[in-house]
Amino acid sequence: MTKDELRRRTLEALHGMSKDKRQGEEDVLFKGLLIYLDKYPCQRLAFYYGFEPEVDTATMMDHLLQEGIEIYLPRIQANRQMTFHRYLGREDLEVVQQRIYQPRQEALQIEPEDIDLVIVPGLLWNSQGFRIGFGGGYYDRFLAKYSLPTLSLLFSCQFDGEGLWPVDSFDRAVDHLLIASDQEVIIHESIV
Repeated sequence: MTKDELRRRTLEALHGMSKDKRQGEEDVLFKGLLIYLDKYPCQRLAFYYGFEPEVDTATMMDHLLQEGIEIYLPRIQANRQMTFHRYLGREDLEVVQQRIYQPRQEALQIEPEDIDLVIVPGLLWNSQGFRIGFGGGYYDRFLAKYSLPTLSLLFSCQFDGEGLWPVDSFDRAVDHLLIASDQEVIIHESIV
């Protein structure tokens, strides 16, 4: 199956999730994220502003802000590059391209080496931590330049342990996957 076919199949599964299942898995993922951050304390998180069909990250980020954790979101730059800027709340975001929420130009930018953990979005992951994203390649380009710890939040339908799609030379594996499973989260360490 091609990456485009796998993208379509995963998007269908995500759109087919009931509201209750989605909310239950998001709750489990947030609890798992708190457990992860307790085990691996971080002060500066590079996050993403996700909404359906992705994991809704806005509520998570707002809670983490209240806990004193600094949140940084990507800003799209030329040539499919991105930089991370301070997130202080939803009112400080602008909408670009296809409903992408990003900090305004004047938001404080963080140097990549000062990021403690990058929360990486995507559609489908395999047991090696390789993912199929939305096709833009922004995160792969960013992660190719910086050696930073990475983590992804997955609904149960987004993990394909066998995952035999072709891995390109520019693809970067995610270190840890938090996978929603029934009423618990599985913390999966990638085997690359």
